[in-house]
Amino acid sequence: MSRIYARLIVILLLLFTAALLLINIRPYDDHDLRQLLLPEGCPAPCFMGIRPGVTTQDEAITLLKANKWVDKVNTETLNNMVGYISWTWSDQKPKWIQKNIQGEIRAANNLVSTITVYTDMPLGDTRLALGLPDMEIVDPERDQRGPIFLYMAFYGQKGLLIQNWQSCDVSEPFRSTVLVKIGTVSSTTSSEHFNSLNDLFHSC
Repeated sequence: MSRIYARLIVILLLLFTAALLLINIRPYDDHDLRQLLLPEGCPAPCFMGIRPGVTTQDEAITLLKANKWVDKVNTETLNNMVGYISWTWSDQKPKWIQKNIQGEIRAANNLVSTITVYTDMPLGDTRLALGLPDMEIVDPERDQRGPIFLYMAFYGQKGLLIQNWQSCDVSEPFRSTVLVKIGTVSSTTSSEHFNSLNDLFHSC
């Protein structure tokens, strides 16, 4: 009887191991992420056909209104020089965009300067898709809950800034979701804190 149990245990272990191997060898699918960060047919930086530094404010509004991901568009201008455009997301938006937080565009001199999108994508997925950033900043801050830190990853050539806030007691920082800023991103932004993500546990 003990031999039968031993064989059953071995068979179960083999099945479990095979299942784990199948999961691990399945190719990583980053199509949705690249659709946001590196869309095909639109030179970076670009999002929904809108190119910071190239697309005018009026053109951006037209593109947003024609996009099925977008529900309502709101605009504000100041002396025709600085513009702010926000929009709510429709039910047809990609699943990786947070529906309850509006998208934002800032414009200067009638040209789009930055686009901000809040996502449900984990920080680790952006790292897998984009590789190591040109520069990382871990900036300790504080809110009503206590000490936190702002993490920023700059990808200058791609025109991307990946950003999020995390508590100082975080155990799995790569699982936290990020907001993405698309624009003319400088990787030489000055700050007191020039720490890599590996050093975040010493930053608070």
